[in-house]
Amino acid sequence: MKYIYCIILSFLLVLLCFAQTGKEKNIWYFPNKGGLDFNSGTPLTLLDGQMSASEHNANAASIADKNGSLLFYTNGEKVWNRNHDVMPNGNNLNSSHSTHQGVFIVRIPNSDNIYYLFAINDTLTKADTGLLYSVIDMSLDNGLGDITAQKDINLIDSMTEKVTAVMHANNRDIWLVSRRMGSNDFYSYLITEAGINTTPVISSGGTELDFSSSTLGAHIGAMKVSPDGNFIALAHYGISVVDICKFNPVTGEVSDHLVLENMSFPEGVEFSCNSRFLYVTNSSSTQYVRQYDLTASDIKASEEVIFTQSDISIVKRGLADLQMGPDKKIYVVNRNAFTKTMDVIPFPNEPFPFCGYLNEALFIDRLNGTGLPNFLPEPCWEFENTTVCPEEVTEFETEVYFYDSLVWDFGDPSSGYYNRDTGREVTHVYQNEGDYAVSMFVYRHGFADTIIQEVSTFPDVVITDSIIVMPSQCNSNDGFIDITVNGVEPLTFSWSNNETSEDIFNLNTKSYQVYIKDSNNCSISDTFWLKNDCDKSFYIPNVFSPNADGANDNFTPLIIGYSEWTLNIYDRFGKKIITLDELNPFWMPSSLNINDGVYTYYFTSPVSKGDVQVRHHGNILAIKP
Repeated sequence: MKYIYCIILSFLLVLLCFAQTGKEKNIWYFPNKGGLDFNSGTPLTLLDGQMSASEHNANAASIADKNGSLLFYTNGEKVWNRNHDVMPNGNNLNSSHSTHQGVFIVRIPNSDNIYYLFAINDTLTKADTGLLYSVIDMSLDNGLGDITAQKDINLIDSMTEKVTAVMHANNRDIWLVSRRMGSNDFYSYLITEAGINTTPVISSGGTELDFSSSTLGAHIGAMKVSPDGNFIALAHYGISVVDICKFNPVTGEVSDHLVLENMSFPEGVEFSCNSRFLYVTNSSSTQYVRQYDLTASDIKASEEVIFTQSDISIVKRGLADLQMGPDKKIYVVNRNAFTKTMDVIPFPNEPFPFCGYLNEALFIDRLNGTGLPNFLPEPCWEFENTTVCPEEVTEFETEVYFYDSLVWDFGDPSSGYYNRDTGREVTHVYQNEGDYAVSMFVYRHGFADTIIQEVSTFPDVVITDSIIVMPSQCNSNDGFIDITVNGVEPLTFSWSNNETSEDIFNLNTKSYQVYIKDSNNCSISDTFWLKNDCDKSFYIPNVFSPNADGANDNFTPLIIGYSEWTLNIYDRFGKKIITLDELNPFWMPSSLNINDGVYTYYFTSPVSKGDVQVRHHGNILAIKP
């Protein structure tokens, strides 16, 4: 009998049509002329940036091309090209380098050259804190880029130090989101390939602020939208509050309202790329990094403190910005006057304590201030190219948590009805080796995200032939089992009598089980019965190869001691193929042109064994290499 062993594949989905994704976020520049390069897979320190530093400097944004090569970066006041020179028209922008999260770069959908630079003035130093935009054309200045005549165009006045963006539910357009001062109004601007729609979608949610709140400090703090577009979180530094609201990626509207209170000057917020967890930092005398589970029935009660430290005057200035990197880790600014390091949350998709926390994990020679570059969030919806074995149960599990429906197509049409399934955790059995294009369709807000990944199955391990010699007498030890196995070598054998060779000898009258595994970890298990005429017994093989090659072509059950018996064989659709009995004990199907696959047998005998009539059923695998 063949036993089934599970291989679990963990699937994280990837949306196929992001406007800004992948390597465009591989180059970071931040205040104090430092940066990080993620192109090698491991972040490497950059020392050639030109953004100046100050204690309160938080503004930063940078963008690379689709190959990971730097295009430009900015602090909201100047724009530097890839040669680290200020663009000809990139000086004296009418915004401030000191806003907390007041600058954002968006590439126009379906454009390779045109970018929007959004910037907000400093709420502490500017009388009119407007949301401004400038257009950068990378075809100008011999390909180094420059700001066009569309510079410092005012979209709206009186905005807080918060600007972020997220993909529309159609995975093509982009929502730019900011928040109005002195209210709880959100302004969402839709960006399409035609440009920016200057008429915002206005909605309300979260804590309402006034202009006097802690000398406008309540308007400072980060704001992020979850990668799947379902949540928006924002920190209100001056009143020690974090808001979590619903976001609609179809309409751009914000709704509902959950308040996390007593946060002691919250500063940074960031979502895990599976959108399940929210992380929050604060910069009071005792500093924390907190994790919240957005799938919990009580989000507040799900709080876990994953890291804490005490402020040591000027040495430890506090935990500040959080930003997810291209490697899907979350990087944490831990302002430290001497060691110049950055903390890392290595597994942010996992609940505490499995998310981990690496204090002072990354040395940054020129790290200062609070800010990290501000990027369009990217879901980690991709799945690994994992191989499986035929006839074994494969479990698929996705990291998608918020959806209307989720449908799988396993790329195996021969399985008929079983080629499709629904839900976060599904299973499928591939009958044959080969390559299969697995598709997952995530339906959200009336749109479908399609994710396709190839899954390959290895050749199966098969016992193609067996020679069984019974002991000459009931109690003798002169039997043996000689098997022939197809599989990717080297093969390992584990018998129930502790033998590890392919064939075993000196056997007496009992059953022997073997477990066989090949180099691909594909496996098979089978049982052999050694009996003689001193007892009634039967052995039903579970595999044979009817391909007329002279090896294991026929199905031959071993029936001992039963004068009358019947063995009916059915295909997978329930159609009877043949009936064997004591007068017709062999199935020689090579002339019947049968298909590969699994067949079911039922063995019965009118001869009672004790008080119970003998009945037995099981499966037979027909293989035609």
